[in-house]
Amino acid sequence: MQLMIGKQECSVDEKRRFSLPPKYRPQFGADPQPSGYTHHAVLIPWYGGALGVFPMTNWDDLQSRLGRLDYITPDFLEATRCCLPRMERTHTDPEGRIMLTPEHHGWLRLGAGKSRIVVVGMGSRLEVWNADEWPQVEATGRNTVTRPAADLEYDRMLEHLMRAAMATPALPGAALP
Repeated sequence: MQLMIGKQECSVDEKRRFSLPPKYRPQFGADPQPSGYTHHAVLIPWYGGALGVFPMTNWDDLQSRLGRLDYITPDFLEATRCCLPRMERTHTDPEGRIMLTPEHHGWLRLGAGKSRIVVVGMGSRLEVWNADEWPQVEATGRNTVTRPAADLEYDRMLEHLMRAAMATPALPGAALP
C-alpha cells in the first residue's frame, strides 16, 4: 500500500461533509455503486484534537489486534469504554464526501455552518485538523489550543489502548496500521 503523504485544505459544508481528497482515495479502496464509487473508512477522535481517518484495510488489522486484548483488567475496560464508542465506520457518498458525526465535528472544534479543515497524510492514515489550529501543529508538531480535561483524558486512554494493540502480534498477512 502506498503511504499517504502531503496535505490539502478542504471545506466542511453545513451538513458536516468534507470531500476526501482524490489523491488519497485509492488507499481507501473503491466499492462500485450504481451512482459512483464509495470509499470506506473509520473515523476516530485522535491525539491532540485531530480526527484519525483509517482506510478499512488498516482498520481491519487494528481491529484484529484490539479484539485480542485482555479486557478483564480495569485499565483496558476504561479505555475501551471511553474510546470505542467514539469510533465510527463510514463511507463516502458518490461525490467522495464523508459526513462527520456531530461528536466528530465538535472534536475538531468547528463552528456552525461552513468551516475549513486540513487533511494530512500520515502514512497509513489521515489526520483531519481544524484549519485554524493546523499552522501551530505544522510548526511545532503539537496542538497548543487549550482543550477540556476530558479530551486530554481521552488522549491518555487512546494512547494506552493503541500501545497495547500495537504490542499484540498481527495476524499473518495483515498490514500494520
